[in-house]
Amino acid sequence: MNFIYFSLGIIALQLFYVVVHYFLFRQKEFLYFSFFSICLITFFILRVFPQYNPFYLHEGENHFSSLYGLVLISLSMYIIFLRKFLDMQLFYPKLCRVFFLFERIFIPVGLLIIVLGIFSLQHYSKYIFVFVYTLTFPIGLIIFIYLGIQKRAINQIIFAGTLLAFLISRFTALQYSLSGEKLFELNSYQNIIASLVVVFLSLNLGMLYKSKLIVEQNIQLEVQRQSELNQQREMISADLHDDLGASLSSI
Repeated sequence: MNFIYFSLGIIALQLFYVVVHYFLFRQKEFLYFSFFSICLITFFILRVFPQYNPFYLHEGENHFSSLYGLVLISLSMYIIFLRKFLDMQLFYPKLCRVFFLFERIFIPVGLLIIVLGIFSLQHYSKYIFVFVYTLTFPIGLIIFIYLGIQKRAINQIIFAGTLLAFLISRFTALQYSLSGEKLFELNSYQNIIASLVVVFLSLNLGMLYKSKLIVEQNIQLEVQRQSELNQQREMISADLHDDLGASLSSI
């Protein structure tokens, strides 16, 4: 439990940093990453502390939590973040359209699952979640692998963090499915929360690398601007020299 508190504290600090970064620089990708973090933090808190879950006493909630709709919504927020943070519209326009399709699927399905929980229809939520996950997982995995093998360091940083977090969460889910539902307790949540910390760490590395790229681009633009100014000065100086020579010749 102490590890969970510690990890949630780290995530909360990281979330505060991301929100401040958004308000300082107005980069929309960090706004979406904030939504992603808030959805997952809410999900984990309500799962670890079920007494705060508004759907906990509803029929079928122990079998399948309607709060898994928050997971799909958080995934859509993370996809939007990746689309903007990796400049996919510029570098990968076709993949950008696929990501946009995922966003259009995950958000309404996630909201549908939450609404079904309000009306105690979690039984249907389970089949909807499994169907969407089974349909989109192979496509999403192929896309992430494709992005990871591209020769862009920022892609590889985000891909490595996302892949490691995914493997941790999938290993935990596999243990849960093989061991039985009752064993999905604090240790399992600790592993999944740790995977979210890994995502934040990869984001920090990606932000540092992207800041480095921005600084290098600004330096290059400044050098180019100075070079253009020098060329303009040389042209003006040559024109003045020619005009002065012509004036002296006419005199």
